[in-house]
Amino acid sequence: MNKKVTKIIIAILTVILSFSIMIIFREENISQVWNKTRIAIFNKSYNLDYICSVLDEADISYVCKTTKKINLFSDFVPVNTDEQYFNFQNKFFTDSSENYNIFYFPDISTKNFKKVLSVLKKSNISFSTDSKTKNPYMSFIFFVIVFFVFLYFTKSKTLFTLCSLPLFVFCFSCPFWTQTILSALILFIIYNFLPDIKRKNFFSEYLKNFSTIVYCFTIVIVTLISGIKITFFLALCLSSSLSVYFLYLKIKEYYSLKKSTFEPILILQANAKNNISKNHIILSCIPLLLCFIALFSSLMNVSLFQNNDKSIEIPSPKKSFGKFCVKNFEETLPENKVLPDMCDYIEHAWNTITMPYRSFNTKQKSRPALNETIHFTDYIKTKNGIAINDKILYTFNDEFLQSSLSFIDSTYPVIEKVLLNQGHFCKINYSVMTKGHNEAFMTLKILIILLCSAICLIYSVIFWRKNGFKQ
Repeated sequence: MNKKVTKIIIAILTVILSFSIMIIFREENISQVWNKTRIAIFNKSYNLDYICSVLDEADISYVCKTTKKINLFSDFVPVNTDEQYFNFQNKFFTDSSENYNIFYFPDISTKNFKKVLSVLKKSNISFSTDSKTKNPYMSFIFFVIVFFVFLYFTKSKTLFTLCSLPLFVFCFSCPFWTQTILSALILFIIYNFLPDIKRKNFFSEYLKNFSTIVYCFTIVIVTLISGIKITFFLALCLSSSLSVYFLYLKIKEYYSLKKSTFEPILILQANAKNNISKNHIILSCIPLLLCFIALFSSLMNVSLFQNNDKSIEIPSPKKSFGKFCVKNFEETLPENKVLPDMCDYIEHAWNTITMPYRSFNTKQKSRPALNETIHFTDYIKTKNGIAINDKILYTFNDEFLQSSLSFIDSTYPVIEKVLLNQGHFCKINYSVMTKGHNEAFMTLKILIILLCSAICLIYSVIFWRKNGFKQ
């Protein structure tokens, strides 16, 4: 087979496979209150036992007020009698007004949660979930607008449109603000590259260009922070853009040879700085504008749970105190708690397990301190007679903490599993606001793009002024 034909086939397959993978495995813009956990909210007019029976018949795992509590107990007392902890824990299963019941579905897949929604709808049970996202493709709409702005200013409109097609698929598959802004940066790079892409010294000129370096650095860093899947999607997007460009050149070459064997050659060398003009400055502002729109959108995030125009305040994770370790446990303050958190479970685990070995003359429940120990006096027979053997049974350290957490993983679904899925100690409070776990470090990524885009804009404006305000 001819090498040219082979390259064309590879390019076509790259585009088809890239588009297929991005569309089939696209990301979902879902705002979740809890990490790795979905919730469903029901009015108290619905019988709790009836909802449970519907979910049980569908073989769905869930956590609610009537499900089993964590069965943690000591060696000699196989019954957990800490009613105070469990009564405090029950606050998780209602809203602040106690007019709604809340069900939790820890570690449930998107497919299985859709099954939950389907089962509830078939049973005519009204509910709210944290899966509703207002205008999930708003960022994609902004990308379309940005594309037409760039298209208006560019001279090679056909080539620009073809090279931008994979970015439409990418933004549709990753409907997040950071990916939309990165796509706008790539549009800007394409806009700058097209006038010089066939000129001599194109690569050497643009590889040492300040704006190109900063924009490429920004795209790589932010994409890597976004995760492996989005990084892979962007790699597919860029490879398909190059493939589309290659196919365009081959088609153009084929039709040009039909008309004439003469092919014009660009004499002037590539010069990235010559592209800095009034239009360049205007288009440089677009990524900055998108950053401000994205930040405003995140700040204006409203409640996902509405019923008769009355906001529902539900338990939500708020301030983080760091990863699960004894040091961070000590730094969390136990006072003025509205809802229990993982620290309460650790304290409950310590007091329950060590209860048989503590004197009843002392306080039975206490907040453990770092390296606090529980001793047990034993007597052993030696050559010199009976001797006292003081054993250390338990020490409150990271090892004890991790073993307490591992017990949560080994049991049936419990509310502690929801807290464990957060990956860190966090304060729990009632809130109508949902931060969402669909896009990690969103603010950080937008600020990185904002800073780098501002630096490039300032650089371009300074050079433009030195160059005599070239139009």
